[in-house]
Amino acid sequence: LALARAYVVMGKPEKAEERLKQLLAEQPVNAAALNLLGQVYVSMQRPADAQAQFRQVIALYPKSPIAYAQLAELQGGGGDLPAAIETLRAGVTATNRNAFLLFRLGMALQESGSDEAVDLYEEVLKGNPDADAVINNLAMLLVRPGADPARLARARELVRRFEGSDQWVLLDTLGWVQLRNGEAEQALVTLEKAASLIEPTPAEVRYHLGMAYVALGRQDEAKTQLTRALETDDRFPGMDEARATLDTL
Repeated sequence: LALARAYVVMGKPEKAEERLKQLLAEQPVNAAALNLLGQVYVSMQRPADAQAQFRQVIALYPKSPIAYAQLAELQGGGGDLPAAIETLRAGVTATNRNAFLLFRLGMALQESGSDEAVDLYEEVLKGNPDADAVINNLAMLLVRPGADPARLARARELVRRFEGSDQWVLLDTLGWVQLRNGEAEQALVTLEKAASLIEPTPAEVRYHLGMAYVALGRQDEAKTQLTRALETDDRFPGMDEARATLDTL
């Protein structure tokens, strides 16, 4: 098993597959080997074999969360988001609401546009109150257009811990929540700091910056940021708002 892992690291998946099959011939229900073989198939761009492998792990070890996550990732990556959600729901049930799978299910539902993700993230936070990734995703959901004051206030409370962070993702979320709560000047400071920490600046950060400039009446800078955000091939939440706002400038 260690040798197979070494072959994976060395970029020799065929040799890893060979070793794992030798091991599984002697130990056909070795969970680590079964999971690793699925990962090897992923690296070899054999998604059908990888999915079959992870389904086998789920059948043998239904309470083990990792195979559900790996199968769902393959399904979602292949464009079948409903199947990924179904897999994650099954995993959440089988594992007695494993926090990792709850988070992954929340992410999938967030991608699908479902508001159910909010409740799942809140559930994860009850047992993991310092989980920055969960807080980040939840805060962004809570400040979507049309959010009521209670949701805006909850998001603002959540992101206070990001003040002073040196991670651009967390600062971007902090700035966006500040802006949605009417703190435009502070939001701009935060978002400009976030943008300074990553090159090239992601389209979503430019969108957030552009909206901050709009709120402050700095139209030329707003036009520049929104235009550059929409020029890229990157899709991001708020693209429609970015286009509509740019049209009004």
